[in-house]
Amino acid sequence: MLTLFRRVLCWMRIARDPQILERLAVRMASMSLADISVLDGAIKQSKSVMGTALGSANDQLWSEMEKLGLLMRKRKSITADSHTVDILTYEPQPWGAEIIRRLIEQSHARRKTMFEQVQPVLEVLNRLHPQFVQQIIEPIKAAGGSPAAAIVLLSSVTTTILNEHALPEARQQLYDQLCSHVKQGLKAD
Repeated sequence: MLTLFRRVLCWMRIARDPQILERLAVRMASMSLADISVLDGAIKQSKSVMGTALGSANDQLWSEMEKLGLLMRKRKSITADSHTVDILTYEPQPWGAEIIRRLIEQSHARRKTMFEQVQPVLEVLNRLHPQFVQQIIEPIKAAGGSPAAAIVLLSSVTTTILNEHALPEARQQLYDQLCSHVKQGLKAD
């Protein structure tokens, strides 16, 4: 009976705020593939329990999922060599597995779109520094790094490239062009 109640409560929370799942998918798209793979593995194995540290990216995401009733949160203490460490554990709820699976699929699609949106910026940067995409961005993608990490790196490298390689009169034009592409990408969201 308690399980049925939790399931109904989960659906009521989602019905009350239909955009909550979209916000979760956006958050997941900004995380690393390693973070998402933990959740993906847990929904594929019944009675899986996931552990994380308080305040981690996973804890923040899983806390939101716990509020919806997709996961159950527990705090556990582990003692080793006279030291006690508190860890947070989350267990996927059976009724939440399908929703979480769809969120993972949406986050992967969104992640791909996010990388596509920075492509015009990469093309401009690649003209300034040949092999830029192959040397920096492709390894981030291959390692499962987040689009957010790529954007932070782009910002830093863009500043360096503009300051070191662009003529002063061309800097503003290149900067405006980059900003324009980024704004267009953000509007597409």
